[in-house]
Amino acid sequence: MPAQAWEKTLRKQIKDNHGFGWNVIAQSGKTKLTRFYEDGTKSAKTLPIEWKSTNSVAILNAVTRVRELVESRNISLAEAVRLDTEALAVPEEHNGTADQGWPAVVEEYLATKEGRRSSTSRRD
Repeated sequence: MPAQAWEKTLRKQIKDNHGFGWNVIAQSGKTKLTRFYEDGTKSAKTLPIEWKSTNSVAILNAVTRVRELVESRNISLAEAVRLDTEALAVPEEHNGTADQGWPAVVEEYLATKEGRRSSTSRRD
């Protein structure tokens, strides 16, 4: 199937931002990130991001984060994807709070301020 317009745009953005060697394609409904090296070798890893047009910014941001990890820490593509995926995981203590709306977020925040002096935690 020929690439859709959003796929072409995404690939162009990746090339413009990251240069030679970085590419994404669809694989089993997810995003497969491939890194091509100048010596002709390549490595690939599937990102935990669904391959669809509404995720194009998330895909571009993931490629940016993974590239920064690969280059700054001198690690493999697979290791960088693993670290990035772990970093984006929502901590269990915050899981679902945002879905409950602002009152739940405010309540969670105020709970972290309990036990302080009255002059410190004034709620006028």
